[in-house]
Amino acid sequence: MPTRCDLKGSRMLAELREFASFSREAQRYICRSLEVALVPDVPVDCWARDDRELEWIRLQREIYPELLRIRATLAKDTRVVDAEGFLLPLIEATAFDLSCGRICAFAPYRFLYERLLGAAARPWLPTAFLAAAGLPYFPATASRQLISTAEHVLSDDWPEAEPAYWPHWIDEGDALAA
Repeated sequence: MPTRCDLKGSRMLAELREFASFSREAQRYICRSLEVALVPDVPVDCWARDDRELEWIRLQREIYPELLRIRATLAKDTRVVDAEGFLLPLIEATAFDLSCGRICAFAPYRFLYERLLGAAARPWLPTAFLAAAGLPYFPATASRQLISTAEHVLSDDWPEAEPAYWPHWIDEGDALAA
């Protein structure tokens, strides 16, 4: 019978493999986003490669604190949610992340937001992703592409386990480590 450590190790390995399947741009964006969200005084010059990225990081610093606040409001009963206090800020942050162009599918989005919000947010992620992808400022082709990556994600049986693997960007090389 597998032990609790064996199960967590297996889950961590599966999450690491999933992360490795994302594009290099998505991997870098996820690592940067986690650091911006969880390390408030991270120097932007360690992430910004140009003025556009610098502006994105500044905007993330304005948007992401709301995500950390709504993480605390997630109720155990996921059938009831405060749309104004939870879902609307989640859609806003999702739209921001999708508009940056580095998260181009549901899987890397879910991977990032499971870490930002925790396992309890999983049932709400398809709603926020599809709502954001359908906003009128995305070109129709981009919306269709994003939505097509989420067609299979509706479920009544979301895993309750918290994420086990938290990626960290090591350098501009190809190496990533836990």
